Amino acid sequence: MALFSIVIPTYNRVAFIKQAIDSVLTQTFEDWQLIVVDDASTDRTIDLLHTYTDPRIQIISNPQNLERSASRNKGIEVAKGEYICFLDSDDYYFPQHLKILHDQIKLLNHPVALIHTDVSVRDVHGHELREINYTYSSIRSKTEWVLSNHIQPNCVTIHHRILKELRFDTALSVNEDVYLFAQIAAIFPILHISETTVAWVSHLSNTTNLLRDYITPQLQATKKIVGDSSIVVSRSFKKNKYFELYSQLVYFHASNKKSILSWKYFMKGVLIAPFNKGNQTNLLNVIYHLPGGKWIKKAMQLFNR
Repeated sequence: MALFSIVIPTYNRVAFIKQAIDSVLTQTFEDWQLIVVDDASTDRTIDLLHTYTDPRIQIISNPQNLERSASRNKGIEVAKGEYICFLDSDDYYFPQHLKILHDQIKLLNHPVALIHTDVSVRDVHGHELREINYTYSSIRSKTEWVLSNHIQPNCVTIHHRILKELRFDTALSVNEDVYLFAQIAAIFPILHISETTVAWVSHLSNTTNLLRDYITPQLQATKKIVGDSSIVVSRSFKKNKYFELYSQLVYFHASNKKSILSWKYFMKGVLIAPFNKGNQTNLLNVIYHLPGGKWIKKAMQLFNR
C-alpha cells in the first residue's frame, strides 16, 4: 500500500494537466499512487495521459461526462493509499508537498484525520498573487471555521477510513468540497500544517451567466450544507451565510440595472439577518450598491454617530 493516493479529475485540460502530473512526478517523497480520471474529454487530454509510462500512474476514462465530484469519487474507489490527496488538473504541487505531509503524519502516528497545508494563489504564468494562510480561530466552532475558510482540496490529505464513510456530493456543482470537509470536521480532527506547499492557479472567469453558473448553485449548496443536521452551526452563523449569498444577488442585479430585483434580495437578506453590530459593515456595503443606496448609507452613518 502506498502512503498517498492522489486523485486528479480532468476535463479538456490538455493545456494544463502536464504541469499537474509532472508536479507529482517530481515529489521528493516517492511513495505514492496517482489516479487521473478523465471525464470524457473532447480535446487531446486522453492522448497526453497515455504518454506517461510510470507504473504508479493509473488512468480512468469516464464513458460520459460525470462532473468533478463523481470523478473524484471514482478515484477514491480505486485508491490504495493510506491517505488520499486531491489535485485539480490546472494546479500543481511544490516538490516538498508530500514530504511535508509525510513528516507530520509520522510525527502524529498516522492520525485518522483531515490534514491540510497553506496555498499559493498564482496566475497562469506562475506569478504569485497572494498566499492563503489558514489560521484557526477558537471563537468559532471547528465546523463553522471550515465553512468560513474555503480549504482548497489541493492542499488536503484525508485518511482513507474517513472516505469509506463520506464522499463528495454529486448533486452539488459548487462547494461540494466545503460540504465534505464540514461533514468531516463534525466527526474527525482537522489538522493544519503552516507551510505553503501547493499552487492554486487563478483563471479569469469566462462564465457567460454568473447567476446560472455560480450564484444560484452557491445558494443551493448553502441551503443543503446549513440544513444538514449532522453539521452543527449556530443560528446566527446560518443567517449570516444566507445574508452573504443574498448580498451577491444584490450586487449582481444592481450591476445589471435591475433595481426591483436588487431591492427584493436585499429585503430577503435583512429579514433573515436583521441589522446588528456583527453584520454592520457588510450591510452598509450592500446598501451602498443599491439604487439610491449611497444616500441611505450616509444617513445611517450620521444616525450612528
